[in-house]
Amino acid sequence: MIKKITSHFLVILSSSVFLLISGHFLFYLILLDVLSFLSVFPFILTISFLACFFVSIFLAQFLVSRFDNLYSSTYYFFIASLLGIFWQSVLVYFVLISARFFFSFFFVIDPIIFAWSFLGLTAFLSAYGFRNAFSPRIKEVDVEIQDLPDFWDRKKIVHLSDIHLGAVYRHRFLTKVSKLVDNIKPELVLITGDLFDGTDGDFSEAGKQLLQLHAPLGVYFIYGNHENYLGRLEVARHLLGSGIEILDDRLTKINGLQIIGISYPKEGTRHFDLAKKIQFLSGSKLDSPSILMFHEPIQFKEVSQLGVNIYLAGHTHRGQMFPFNLITKIIYHGYSFGIRKFQQMTAIISTGVGTWGPPCRTLSRSEIIAITLLKK
Repeated sequence: MIKKITSHFLVILSSSVFLLISGHFLFYLILLDVLSFLSVFPFILTISFLACFFVSIFLAQFLVSRFDNLYSSTYYFFIASLLGIFWQSVLVYFVLISARFFFSFFFVIDPIIFAWSFLGLTAFLSAYGFRNAFSPRIKEVDVEIQDLPDFWDRKKIVHLSDIHLGAVYRHRFLTKVSKLVDNIKPELVLITGDLFDGTDGDFSEAGKQLLQLHAPLGVYFIYGNHENYLGRLEVARHLLGSGIEILDDRLTKINGLQIIGISYPKEGTRHFDLAKKIQFLSGSKLDSPSILMFHEPIQFKEVSQLGVNIYLAGHTHRGQMFPFNLITKIIYHGYSFGIRKFQQMTAIISTGVGTWGPPCRTLSRSEIIAITLLKK
C-alpha cells in the first residue's frame, strides 16, 4: 500500500515539475516575441526571474503548510496570483498572434503596440478574473418537489461548495460569505465539501467566523476530496464548537425532508457506486422528499432512479479559466455546472464559492446558491 501511494506521489510530482518547466519555457518564448522591439533582450534578467518563480511555487506551498502566518500567506497569495496572471498572458498572447497573422495581409503591426496590447489585455483579463473570484453572487433557484411537506413550501435553503479556506481565502472572506448567507435568511445551509483547501494551517480565526454561519434548522457539511488531503480528524477538530454538523455517510430527517450526506471516498470515485452507497445507508428509505449532498457531480441517472429530489454537488469550479472549462465539460459529460433535470431529480452543480490554485475566474463568478423549495 505504501509503495502504491509513493508511486502515485512520484508520478504526480514528476508530472507537475514537467508541466511547470514546459510552462516556464513557453513563457520565455512569449517574452522573446513580445519584447522584440528592444535592441537587446534582457536574457539574464528573464532567466533569473523565471528560475526564482519556479522555486517560489514550491517554496510558497512549503512555507504556508509549515508556518501559517501573515507573511507566508501573503507570499503564497502573491505567487498564486502570479500563476493566474501568467496563464491569462498566455491566452492573450495566442489571441494577439492570431490577430497579427490575420492583419499581416493588410499591414504590419508595430511591435511596441503589440507589446502594450499584450500588457493591457493581460492586466484587464487578470483583474476581471480576480474580481470574479472574490465577489460571490447570489444565484436564485426554484425547485418543485412532489409531496413536499407544507412546512418547507417556499422555504429557502443555501447551498455552499468549495470555499477552500486556507492561504488565500481567510476569515475576512468567510465573514463576507456569512453576511451574504445571513441576508438570504435560509432555514438550512448545506455545504457540499472542500470547505478547507487541504493545507495545514491556523484556522482559529476562520473557526470563529464559522460560528456566524448559521440557520434556524442547522448547517450541514460533507467531506470533499480536499478534506481528505487535510485529514478528516483535523477537519472535525476545526469544526468542533462551530455548530456545523458533519453528515459523514449518514442522513437526517428535518420536518419531513430527508438530507443525505455522502463523504467523498478516500480512494476516489473511479470505482465508487454512489447509488449503492445511498441504498446501504441505515434507514435510507427514500419514500419522503430528499436532498443528496455529494461533492462530485457523478452518476445522476442512477441516483435519480432511487427517488432523490435534489442532488447538490460542486468540485469542478467550472474549470475557473479557459480551456479548463472544456476539460471539466468532457470529464463530466457536459454536467460540470448549472442545473440539470433527471426525471423527478434536480441536479444543482455549483461553480464554487472559492477557488483552487490561482485565485482567478474568467469564466464564471464565485456563487452562493439560494434554493427556494416549492410544493408541486
